[in-house]
Amino acid sequence: MPSTNKKEWRELVSIQNIQNNELVPSNYRLQEGIPKNGPQVFEQFFRDFQSSFPNVNGQDFYRDIRNGLLHQAQTKDGWTIDTRGSLVCEPAPKKHINRNLFAQALKATFDQYLADLATKHWNDPEWKHAATKVWWLIRTS
Repeated sequence: MPSTNKKEWRELVSIQNIQNNELVPSNYRLQEGIPKNGPQVFEQFFRDFQSSFPNVNGQDFYRDIRNGLLHQAQTKDGWTIDTRGSLVCEPAPKKHINRNLFAQALKATFDQYLADLATKHWNDPEWKHAATKVWWLIRTS
């Protein structure tokens, strides 16, 4: 998905959309409605990779933590991010993320994703999803 933001998605597929005004390859075309929003994507990711991110709740992460790691260095609802502790995430009452351990887990997860792709055929759905994402990243950058 090129975006999990409803407004951005509509701009890509609405009446004055990129798909009708440009030559988007047929296998990269987007459906009308956004398949998943941001919170749903984070919930699924942390559920799928629970062994790498123990104690991380996708809803909490999306709502209270992701800004602190990915955007404005601002967390919410008492969460902190630093380099202390031996766990990726310590939920309530501590509400703590170890940024180094989180980054290591994220890198390991991405490396595993790339290794999994290397074992798949080009026509596999995972490759099709990856190619679509890269095409739209380039187009919207």
